[in-house]
Amino acid sequence: MSSLRFSRVLGPVAAALLLLAGAAWADSKFELAVATDNKDVISQHDSFAPSTARIYVVYKVTLPKASRVRAAWITEKVEGYQENQKFNESNSNVEAGTFMGAFSNGRPGSAWPPGAYRVDLYVNDGLDRSIRFKVTK
Repeated sequence: MSSLRFSRVLGPVAAALLLLAGAAWADSKFELAVATDNKDVISQHDSFAPSTARIYVVYKVTLPKASRVRAAWITEKVEGYQENQKFNESNSNVEAGTFMGAFSNGRPGSAWPPGAYRVDLYVNDGLDRSIRFKVTK
């Protein structure tokens, strides 16, 4: 009898957790996002040389309605910068549907400072995904 009561309680709780997990996954609008040094080739890079001229985040996003897509470039732990300092931001207005695009940031001066970076991707004001990469000597 006690196992029957337990399953009656646990069943709805488990179903609610599965629904919440599914809803969180469904809210993710960026289907693809990779850091690369060539916007025409979708190839994920986790590490870049300081001499890399430009770093791109190529993305594929699906939106139910017209929205603003934004990228914030952040230094997580980079020589000469405060931790978690935003150093660049750009955005695009995108119509409803599926769209491929790219955000990029050029080499600052003669070389990228070594360290850990992240690009936070937003739809409107909601953080959807973070892409991390390193610049190594």
